[in-house]
Amino acid sequence: MRSDLFLFFGILIFIFVVWVATGGPSRPISFSGPFITPLTSVGGTATSSTGYRISNGGGARSGARGGSTANAQQSLSYAQENVVDLQKSLADAAHFGTASTLKGLVTFSHDVSPLRATDAKNEYLTITVSTRATTGISISGWHIYSERINHALRIPEGVNLPHSAEVNQTAPIVLAPGQSAIISVGTSPVGMSFRQNMCTGYFDQFQNFTPYIPHVCPLPSSDFARFYLGNTHSYDVCKAFIQKVPQCTVPLDVPNNIGTDCWTLINNDFNYNGCVTTHLGDQGFFGNTWRVYLGEQDAFFTQDHDTIKLLDTAGHTVDAFSY
Repeated sequence: MRSDLFLFFGILIFIFVVWVATGGPSRPISFSGPFITPLTSVGGTATSSTGYRISNGGGARSGARGGSTANAQQSLSYAQENVVDLQKSLADAAHFGTASTLKGLVTFSHDVSPLRATDAKNEYLTITVSTRATTGISISGWHIYSERINHALRIPEGVNLPHSAEVNQTAPIVLAPGQSAIISVGTSPVGMSFRQNMCTGYFDQFQNFTPYIPHVCPLPSSDFARFYLGNTHSYDVCKAFIQKVPQCTVPLDVPNNIGTDCWTLINNDFNYNGCVTTHLGDQGFFGNTWRVYLGEQDAFFTQDHDTIKLLDTAGHTVDAFSY
């Protein structure tokens, strides 16, 4: 029904453009009145000077007529281009479908290369909430829809503050203005969808993420200076070892001579859960990106061309793009 309405208005616009291109309101017949020769009173005589006449004489008139023809042809060419643009707009509208009230506030990334991966774990796209949004937007229960295969995948709930090796309670994923979600087709390397934070860089020591998870955590040397409470005898030995520990890394080869206090610091701080406990209250602990997993084993997106839509819980289109 919506497409028929667009087509109807498109035809009206086409007729109007062609009318303007062929002379439109500038043609004498447009303002000459309903009669070629004006009506006269009873007994009166209409003169040729007051009637509507089409003259073929005179070089000047012929030149003007030639110029008008060229202008009309140019205008008709413009009109045809406008019609083509209109047809494209109508086709785009038909593909887009019924627009969501959130259209323009939540958008897709248009990077096609991850969609052409042959493995579900490498397929992903990113959606972002505009900074113009006035509140957070829940995306759980929305769908990623492929027009080519006529199939959709549901966006699940996630964990705002994950804990490793624990059962985590999920909740709707709410993106605040300016925040993003990387939607991966495959399964989560850590068994859940989660929000990135200051410590999630520890996840990639033993798991692989696509795209890579930011390898940014509190520096071990900073944690040593902030939290080490050991005696002076083991201070230098502990400091020397911790300065060699890479960022976001659980130390695996810890020497025996570092002292009990140094062991305690390493066990308590230099792992994901310990990092969360230590730094949860730090400014900027929570990140602005979610990692969301749709849990598919097989690749979803087509290799050649498709139209991908982001559908809200009512099935209305939030955003769409074709490749």
